[in-house]
Amino acid sequence: MFDLHQGFSGRELAEVPPTLTSLAVIQLDAATALARGQILRAAREQLAAARLLGQALVHGLKERFRK
Repeated sequence: MFDLHQGFSGRELAEVPPTLTSLAVIQLDAATALARGQILRAAREQLAAARLLGQALVHGLKERFRK
């Protein structure tokens, strides 16, 4: 459980496997940053999205071969 008044620490989703939904949220954050003219933030979000996509692919392959 986390306190909403303190905000997120970034570790709340550490145990949750990456999904396409989480990738979509990061893409929306990147698009929002770009629309606001925050190019560096948008670039960081795109890098995070690429990393998350790689993690999702690896997780999916591990799950497939685990069975």
